[in-house]
Amino acid sequence: MDKLLQIKNISHEYKDFRLDSVSFSCEPGDIIGLIGINGAGKPTTINAILNIVEPDSGLVTWKGKEILKSNISKFREEVGFVGENICYYPTITLKKILGFMSRIYSNWDNERASKLIKLFNLNTAKRMRELSTGMRVKFNLLIAMSHNADIYILDEPTSGLDPLIRKEVLEILYNEAKKEGKAVIISSHITSDLEKIADRAVYIVDGRIAEDIALSEVSNKYAKLIPESANGAISLESVLYYLQGESITIKWEQ
Repeated sequence: MDKLLQIKNISHEYKDFRLDSVSFSCEPGDIIGLIGINGAGKPTTINAILNIVEPDSGLVTWKGKEILKSNISKFREEVGFVGENICYYPTITLKKILGFMSRIYSNWDNERASKLIKLFNLNTAKRMRELSTGMRVKFNLLIAMSHNADIYILDEPTSGLDPLIRKEVLEILYNEAKKEGKAVIISSHITSDLEKIADRAVYIVDGRIAEDIALSEVSNKYAKLIPESANGAISLESVLYYLQGESITIKWEQ
C-alpha cells in the first residue's frame, strides 16, 4: 500500500551545503518531529517536499503519485503549511488575506477559521506590519488549519507563542492527527513540544538522516549511551547531542 507522503533519496546541493539522500515517510495519523541544529538541512528538506526548491535527485510522492510541477498546485491545496517562506504585503489587513484564502482554497472552512480567530485572539482589522512574531505564527497556523488539509507541514509552529496558547496548539495538532487522521510533520527547536505529541523523531545531521525512531523506542535504544534526565527518560535533545557528538554547541534554527 502506498504511503500518504514518501520522501525517497532526495538530494539538493548549494554552494556550501548538500542535502544528501534524505528518505522518510508518513501515514495518516502520524506526528513526526523533524530535529536538527542550525544548518542541518531541515528547511531545505521542507522546501524540497513542497517543491519550493527542486531536488537534484530523488523524488517525493503524495498518495502514491510523484509530485511534479504539473500537479504541485493540487498537492499544495492539500497541505497546511507554516514556515518562513510565507510573506504578505505589510499594509494588507488580516481580513483581506482571509477573504483571498477562502477563494483560492476549495475546501476553506469559515466556521473553523472563526473558531481559530477567537482562540488565537486575532484582530482581523489589523495590518500585517502591526503583528508581533507570535501573532504572525498564530495567523499562519489559522490559515494552515482552515482548509481541511490532509497533512500539516509546520516549521517552528509554536515559536513565539505563550505557554498557554502553545499547549492549546499542541492539543489541536494532536487531535487533528489522532481523531481526524491528519498527518503532521513538525520541525521545531522546542523538543519538549515534540516529546508531548510526536510518534517519531527524524534527526537530520549534516544534510543526512542520522536517525528515524519511534519515541517509544528512544529510551531502549539509547539507555546505555546517554545519561537519563531527572525524570528517568532519555530526552530528544540529548539524542541530538549524541548524534552530533558530545562536544557540540547547539545552535537552533530561528
